[in-house]
Parts: sequence; C-alpha cells; structure tokens
Amino acid sequence: MLHPRPALPNRWRLAVAFALALMTGAGEAQQTAPAFPNLTHAALTAQQGAPPGISAMAQGPEGYLWLAARDGLWRYDGTSFEHIPAPHGARFAEAAATSLIVTQQGEVWVGYGASGGVAVFRGGRLMDGGMREPPPQIVNLLQGPDGAIWAQWGGIDKRLWRYAGGHWALMDDAFGLPPGYAMPLIRRSDGSLWLPVMSPEQDGAGLAELRPGEHRFRWHPGRFEYPVLAEDAHGQLWVGDRHAITRLDADGRATGPAWPAVPGTGLPTLRFDKTGGLWETTRTKGLLHIANPDDPASRAQVMDAQGGLTSDQTRRMLQDRNGTVWVSTEEGLDRFTRAPIAINHAIATSPIDGIAFAASRDGAVHILNHGNLYDIAMNGPARLRMRLQRETTLCETTGDALWLADSDAMFRLEGHAKRDVSPLPVHMPFGCLRDPQGRSWVLGEDHAVWWQDQAGWHRAGQGKNLLLPGAGLRLGRQGHVAFADGVDGVTVVEGSAFRRIALAPLKLGQLRGIDAGERGFLFTMELGVARLRDGHLAVLTTQDQPWLRTMRTVVRGARGESWFYGPGRLAMVSAQDLDAGFEHPGRPIPHRLLDTGDGLPVTMQHPGFIGTQALAGADGRLWLASASGVAMLDPRTLPALSAPPAVRISGLTFSGGLLRDPDEPVLPPGSSTIRLAYTSPGAAAPEALHFRFRLDGVDNAWVEAENRRATTYTNLGPGRYTFHVQAAGGDGVWGPESLLHLTIRPGFVQDWPFKLLCAGLAVLLLWLAYHARMRAVAAHVRLRMEERHDERERIARELHDTLLQSIQGLILHVEVAAQDLPPREAARLRLEQALDNTQDAVVELRERVETLRLPQAPGDLESSLRRIAQTVLGDRLPCRTMVSGVPQDLSPLAAHELSALAREVFFNALRHAGAKEMLVSINWRRARLDLCFADDGVGIDPAILEAGFREGHFGLPGMRERVARLKGRISIANGASGGLEIMVSLPARTVYADPRGIGAGLLSWLREE
Repeated sequence: MLHPRPALPNRWRLAVAFALALMTGAGEAQQTAPAFPNLTHAALTAQQGAPPGISAMAQGPEGYLWLAARDGLWRYDGTSFEHIPAPHGARFAEAAATSLIVTQQGEVWVGYGASGGVAVFRGGRLMDGGMREPPPQIVNLLQGPDGAIWAQWGGIDKRLWRYAGGHWALMDDAFGLPPGYAMPLIRRSDGSLWLPVMSPEQDGAGLAELRPGEHRFRWHPGRFEYPVLAEDAHGQLWVGDRHAITRLDADGRATGPAWPAVPGTGLPTLRFDKTGGLWETTRTKGLLHIANPDDPASRAQVMDAQGGLTSDQTRRMLQDRNGTVWVSTEEGLDRFTRAPIAINHAIATSPIDGIAFAASRDGAVHILNHGNLYDIAMNGPARLRMRLQRETTLCETTGDALWLADSDAMFRLEGHAKRDVSPLPVHMPFGCLRDPQGRSWVLGEDHAVWWQDQAGWHRAGQGKNLLLPGAGLRLGRQGHVAFADGVDGVTVVEGSAFRRIALAPLKLGQLRGIDAGERGFLFTMELGVARLRDGHLAVLTTQDQPWLRTMRTVVRGARGESWFYGPGRLAMVSAQDLDAGFEHPGRPIPHRLLDTGDGLPVTMQHPGFIGTQALAGADGRLWLASASGVAMLDPRTLPALSAPPAVRISGLTFSGGLLRDPDEPVLPPGSSTIRLAYTSPGAAAPEALHFRFRLDGVDNAWVEAENRRATTYTNLGPGRYTFHVQAAGGDGVWGPESLLHLTIRPGFVQDWPFKLLCAGLAVLLLWLAYHARMRAVAAHVRLRMEERHDERERIARELHDTLLQSIQGLILHVEVAAQDLPPREAARLRLEQALDNTQDAVVELRERVETLRLPQAPGDLESSLRRIAQTVLGDRLPCRTMVSGVPQDLSPLAAHELSALAREVFFNALRHAGAKEMLVSINWRRARLDLCFADDGVGIDPAILEAGFREGHFGLPGMRERVARLKGRISIANGASGGLEIMVSLPARTVYADPRGIGAGLLSWLREE
C-alpha cells in the first residue's frame, strides 16, 4: 500500500493519516455516485450571470446559445451571458420572452407574452416581427420544411399562425385544426407537423397531423393528459404526459414499453439526445433521464435540486452541436456533458491510503487501496479479488506474477496464496519492484533503497530518496531500474552497473517523477521534462512548452502515445511528435489537452503517497489516481478533434453607444476611445481558450490576451483601422483570424478642409509677416534716403552758396580784367573764350545742383520726365507722355533713381536709336508703378540684349542696378514693330513716399488682374 511521504514514528503516522481523513472528509465508505453517473454536471445561476425563468433555448450557426427568458432575449457564448435589449417603445419591450427559434437563414425569432407578438434579431438588434393582432402569448415557434414560420398560442382560439411572404396569417380554420387547447407543435424528420390538442369533446388529448404538401390536419384520437411529443434518431415518435412516456405507432397509438412519469409532473417537455438518451423536464419535479428508452432494463434516473439541479422547476432541454445537454429551470441553466473521463465508482477508495497500480503480462490491471485488491481484465469491469493488510503495496514487474509487499515481507500472489515470501530489511515499504533478473527492490521508510540477490539485501544509492509521488522506484521497459538519489540526482541501474545522473545542471528545478520511456526514462521536473536515452539527456522546458506546467508523471499508452498527468490536466502526445520535440526543443509540440471539463478530477491524490500515479492497460484504457478515486479514460471514446476555434467580434462600444455584432462600422467624430468585445461562441471547452489581437496602426505585434474577451483603445485619431483577433484551444493551435474594419470620421478640426484652411492661414501669416518685414525695410530705406536727401540738399546749398557764388564772383573779376585789355588783343580773345566755357560749366553745374534738389510733389514725375526729355532731346527727338491712374508722391530715392534712369534712356535713344519719335507711359497703380519707354528706332542688337551690356559702355547695367535698388523689375526688348521697349515695374512700398496699409495693399493685390 502507498503511504504518506514522511518516515515518522507510528504515532505520528497515525496522526498524519487522521489529518488526511479530516481534510478529505472521507472514511472507508464507498463514495456516493452522482444522479447521472456518466455525465458531468455544472449549474449556472444568477451568480454566474444566468437569467432566471428561461422558457426556450436554441443554438445559432455562429455558436451562440440563445435564451428566451423572463426579462427578454439573452445569448451565451460559453463563458458570459449577454442581454439583448428591446428597442425603446416597442410593444414587446416589457414582455417576457416565451419562445425562440433560430431559422435556416440564421435569424433569431422570439415570441413574447403580454401580447408582445414576435420579434426578429437582425443586424445586431431586435425589430418587430409584424404580427398585427398577436395572441396573449406565443408559447412555441417552429420553422416548417418550406421555410415558413409557425407561431403558436396555447388557448382555445387563434392558436396557430403562419408567416410566409412577409405576412402573418391565422391558420386554425384554414388548415382545419380541431378545437381545444393546443400543446407544443413539433416537426418530424419526414417534414410532417404534429400538434397535441386537448379536445373538450374527448376525455384527454389527441394528435393533429399535417403532412407535407397537405393543407388540412389529420386527427388521431387519444386520451393523453397534457402530452408532449418527441422523435428519436430512428424517426420513431414518442409521447410523454403526466402519467407515462411511451412510443407511438404511425397512427399515434401507444405501443412498446412505457416508462412511468415522475410523480407530480406538471407540463413536461420531451427531447432525445444524440446518443439516444431521453430527457424529460417536469416543470415541478426536476429532471428525468433514461439512457436507453428502447431497453426495458435501462434505469430511469431523476435529478432534483437536492442533487445539485438549479431548481426543481425544469422547463426545456437542448443539446448543442458539441453534444452538451442544457436544461433550463426557473433559476438558471444546468449543463450536462458526456465526459470521456469518469470516476469508476465500482472501485471503493479511501483517501487515508494511496492508490497503487500494477499491470501483468496478460494485460490485466491491478489496483490496490486500503487493502482492497481489484483485478481488471482487458476490456472488463473492476472486480474485487481479496482484502489484504492496509500497509500492503503493489510492486512493478515485467512478468506474469503479481508481487506485493507489506510490513512483514515481499511476496508473489498466486490466487489468494502468498508464495516466495521474503522478509524485508525495512519495517514499512513505500515502494517495491521485481526486475527481469529476479532481483527484488524496496524503498523503505528510512528513505533508503534496498535490493536483494542470492547473497541477501544490499543498500543502493549515494543519498536519501526524496520519496516523491512518482520518483520512488521505477522499472524501465528494458528492465532497467531508476530511483531518485538525493535532492539533485537519479541513479539508473543497468544490469549490475549503477550510474548516478546529476540533474542540477539541467536547471529544471526539483524532480517530480520518474517514468519509463521508449528506450530509457523520462524525468518530470518543475520546469520541464528530461529524457534519458542511450546514455544521453535531452530537455523540454515549460518556457517552450507551456502545457508541461504542473505535470507530475508520464504514462505510455498502448499505442505508444505518452500521457502527461498533472492536477486537473491530462495531455496526450504521439510518439513521433514527442521525439521530434526533443530533437527540436524550441518548436511547439502538437498535443491534445483534457481538463476538468472532460471529467478529469480537479486534484490528484495526496502527494504523500509514493508510487505509480497512473497506468495504461493493454486494452488502451488509462487509469488515474485522484483525490476523488480512480478515474478511467478510454481513448477510443474521445471525440474527434474539432476545428481550431473561430472568433466572433460581438460588440463595439464608443462614446455614442454600443454596436452589437458590428460590420465595418463608421464611427462619428471624436470617437477616440473604443472597446472591442470578442468571443468564440460554441467552443467545446470555452474555459480553455486563450486569445490574441492587434489593431493595425496601433499594435506592432500580437497582444496576448490570455482568456480576456475584450480590449480598450484610447487616443485614436480619425482614419480607417483593422482589428485582428484569434483564439486557440488547449492544444495551442490558433484558429482563423477574424477581422473588423472600422472607420472613425474626422471632426471639423480633423478634416482636410480645416487643415487646408490652417495651411492657408499659415501661408497668409507668412505673407503678412513678409510684407510687414518689407514695410519695415522700406521704412528703414526711406529713412536712410531722407537722410541722404537731406545731405544732398545740404550739399546742393553748399555748392550753390559757396562754389557757384565763388566761381560766379571769379568770373566777374575775370570779365573786369578782360575789359581792361584791348579789344583785338589775342589774350583778351582767349580770356573771353575761357569765360564762355566757364559760364557753360557753371550752367551745367547749376543744373546738376538743381537735379539734387528735384521736388516731389504730385505730378512731378511727369513734369520731371518732360523737363529731362527737353533738356536731353531738345527738338531733335519729339517725346510724348501718357499718364494713367492717380499720381502719388515719390520717395526721394525713387525720384533720383528714376530721373537718372530717364536721362540714360533718353541719351541712348538720341545717340543710338536713330528714332523719329519717343513715347513715355506712366501707369500709377495701388501696389506698383509701371513705366514704359518706347521709340521707333532701329532697336538694339540681340547679342547685346543677351549679354546684357555693350563692351565699353555701362548704360544698360546701370539701369538694371537702379531698378534693383528700388526692388523692381526691368525688361529691355526690341518691339514687335521695331524700335526698343524698356518696361519698368516698381513696388509701391519702395517708390511711394506714403505707401498704404497692409490690408489695403492685400485688397489691391486681389483686385488686380
């Protein structure tokens, strides 16, 4: 027998055993079997979010479980319940949902009480179904073979409605429905509709039948009391009422075995599951289940609230696509799953003593607990063989014989007799085995390993055995022996060779178990698994294989597969995948994970019990030690692996509300915070799912969400986003991606017109800043020019008042002196000639001084140009002047530069053009001044125009420099009809003495062509 780990005195061992009994709350009595022993049960009430008063259930194509409840429509994804609110003001908004179907098109139709009529769920919301004068309550909904929707009321009139072509029609008279109270309508596999009717003309209820293609009900008389109908997998019709459940023939008459109803049954419902089992809800007395109603020897089982049901007031039953049976009650939901793993209640166990396993070569499995030895033949049941001492334990062996050890000796069991009895070197054995060489091995309470040959018992190992649950003494498939040796090592015995293997360098934590591998041993450790094969160690870590966490032991199955067993978890890996995993440790290993949802007990047996924790028989069945007893798994009954889970995006919450089942939503401006809810409805094991997601443009990589089913994003800007989400089951295989394309519309300040306006304003501000800068520069230039003008005025006065006066006085003195000479004197003639030249120079100098003092009154530019033309051109070249616009005052610099420019133009026209006439055009504008000088002469050589100057002359460069100083533009070109045209354009800010404000300048610029 297996015992608690510590090697303590007897009184302390008794105390430990007593404490274990208190913790587990069990004695030697056999555990009580559940009401439905082949099914696992889970109760969902308001504490888990389930709505009360569920009247109808249906599963949609997306996997949701839809519920019609007292407070309306709900849906359940396997982990959470979601209420679907009715539209505000709808006539069914405050009514209870009383019936429900999911149509072939995937739409959800809901019937209501309180004359609420029918509603349909489309596009993520409920909408009125269009029944104008609904009955007081819709008790049943059904879709016929032609796709029409049938709605039913249980009263005596207006009982049957049909929806086709977009309209509801009352069918009582049209289809000849017999009078009476109508019970729930069903549709059979042949397409016919059957309806029990409590006829007031008869003592009980008969059956109305509507065959495909017919438009009148056929009547089958009967004497049932509140009957309900169901069809089994063979197409056989069954009826259940307050008295019995029985099979019907083609004419609706009772035939075959009858099962008595639960006493006190009210208004029952009847359904068959996929295995042929029959379920009946009683409305008042719990739930009835008959595993095989065709077999009279089958036992009817009843479950009520005392047995764990959420309520005795059971209403409806539904089996989903995964085979799970759901039963609705007044208080919630009950879930029944046909689990592949179940506790074998034929094997009585006590938590005070551990469970020991052994297998013999004939394929039989032997189980020992509390002195009770059970034999299990291949594919057979467990049978009690005999009772032994409580301290007895089973030994591993490779032979046909069954070896055991107790407090006195180690022996071979033959029938009920002990053979080859050998006294032990220890008082209490914690483990034992018999190797192929005939040697006996025992692990004692002194933490030592002993082995026996013909010379007697010998101590093995260098340190004390850890007395771990699965690391006591283990026998390999090649006959080698292994045991834990100290805190950081394992000793392997191959023949007569003892080899100690250090485990500390593996850095996998503490040893948990030693198990036989294909050609060596597997060491289960805290942080992974190590494999010893052909003298070499290979490692798998929990970091690379997360499913290995908490695993304690490994069992090799009959087909070569490996089963990793830990608290509440069992993983199966094929031999090929496990070998490939050890060869490539970083790659995920394909595996199948089973957990408590598959019937696996939550906890293993107490870790103080040493020895084998699981065993696979030759028939393939797997036997597991747990705190609840011996669990059995037949891998042949495991359902086929389902496809990887698909994800559905169930909701989008934003500032404007909630969108249910969104499809490419467009959100209003300002929706910077959103919450996305997603789920995988209809998954076989929803609690084992884990998710990952990412939002393009926000997440750079997948975000692991574990089992969370919602995420929130904040500070989102306008634009188009794509949300990706995936789910994986317990095997770690990711399912297909689900995508949601959503758009957040920009607000005014986020849209492109506002951005364009901002860009325009920025350009305008830059332009205004530039013009303000130019105005400042122009003001500075004008200030400097005024200073220069004042300086020129001063120089002109000085020249006029000093130099010219002095020269004029000198001329007078020379004239007086010249008059004193004889008239014909040569010297007088030369002196008079010099005086004439001097007088000409004085005149020219006076003109130059007058130029320095050119006045700037309005119109002065025109008169100045005329005077300059008269001075330079005289009568030799006529000059006409044209003026347009309002004349402005010129700045001193502009007046000077324009005068000099005009002199140069007139001089060149007179000297080089050979012209007959000249034209000067002055165009005063708000923002600029345009001047044009044109003649009808010979023009200018194009080569000179291209070069920009004439060799040895500086007239053209001088004109360009003057215009450039005024920030203007000059164009010199030959005219189309001959002659030369000089166009000058000058900005108002540099030529006008008083330029206008920025706003006026901008308005002028906008108005100009």
